[in-house]
Amino acid sequence: MILPFGSYKGYAINLLVDVLSSALIHGKCGLDQPVDSQRFIVTLIIAIYPASFGDIEEFKNLLTKLTMYILAVPPVDPS
Repeated sequence: MILPFGSYKGYAINLLVDVLSSALIHGKCGLDQPVDSQRFIVTLIIAIYPASFGDIEEFKNLLTKLTMYILAVPPVDPS
């Protein structure tokens, strides 16, 4: 079984993905999506050009810093 993640934040992320990948483009969403069918699968692709929001080097530096923070987190004990 796949377990939910992130408590209410994980729920909010899941809801956002459902809205963007289904409801926004008039596809089946939520419980309207049949579990055993792939014929209602829809896709939304969003392309973002980071330089539109500011200096690209600063963006790269921030992503590098974020990556280092993530890699520094110790793994969860599987037990």
